Amino acid sequence: MARLATTAPFNFEFDVARFLRAYRRAGCTRAQFYRNEKVPIEPALAVETVREAGMTIDSMHGLFGESLDPSSPDDATRGRALDVYHREGEVALALGGPMIVVHPAWMKPEGAAPGGPPDPTRADALRRSMERLARLGERLGVVYLIENLPGFFTIGYDAPLLATWIRSLDSPHLRMCFDSGHAHIEAQRVGPVADQFARCADVVAYFHAHDNDTTTDNHRMPGEGTIDWASLGRAVAERSAADLPWMLEVFYPEAQVEQLVREGLGERLRRCAGAG
Repeated sequence: MARLATTAPFNFEFDVARFLRAYRRAGCTRAQFYRNEKVPIEPALAVETVREAGMTIDSMHGLFGESLDPSSPDDATRGRALDVYHREGEVALALGGPMIVVHPAWMKPEGAAPGGPPDPTRADALRRSMERLARLGERLGVVYLIENLPGFFTIGYDAPLLATWIRSLDSPHLRMCFDSGHAHIEAQRVGPVADQFARCADVVAYFHAHDNDTTTDNHRMPGEGTIDWASLGRAVAERSAADLPWMLEVFYPEAQVEQLVREGLGERLRRCAGAG
């Protein structure tokens, strides 16, 4: 079955040790490092905090924001982003989880229509950035994971198309992080989440699990939105590696997670992940 994991949100409004212990009781054995860039943390401290919760770090979520746009048509902007992701690769190595999630774009201007055909200029810029990331990953010994986004970003919201671009580079150092919640927001335009996953599965090396009602990217717990988890779980079980990291990207308060664990969260997650 897929390997249950959780986000590990350092230096936000969380008691991260308590947060991780709750998810460990739900069956999570791995964690994806995610930090507040305004409050730095030493990798060794993060590793120790995760270890004390009974987990290991398998990856990190790379920094993202308006200034970090691998699809920018501007060479200087794109170059700065790639420099940052070079440094993120070095952080990942220090954490011992050599996979880095990368957002392929930034948001559209306010009021712009979601979805639609990708801008050819941005598509070309993103493909060139991904090619550089693949080479950088090979040099560093890390894997860059390109994440599918919701349609209010400039590109990257058509998960199967994004997978096609990744596939064309044929690099083990450039893979996909399939995000269930983002795919669900695009389901009306792109297709059901399970179908999207099936069309991407051969390049998916990481899975972000969260739910919504297709209108808001609010990162609900699986089963608390409208994703068809039975179909998605079957697709994951049938088409992915047995040890695919299935990571909960959910940011509920610690007490809420603890209550959900008491109510059988672990079993619910195993069912959603296709384990029964």
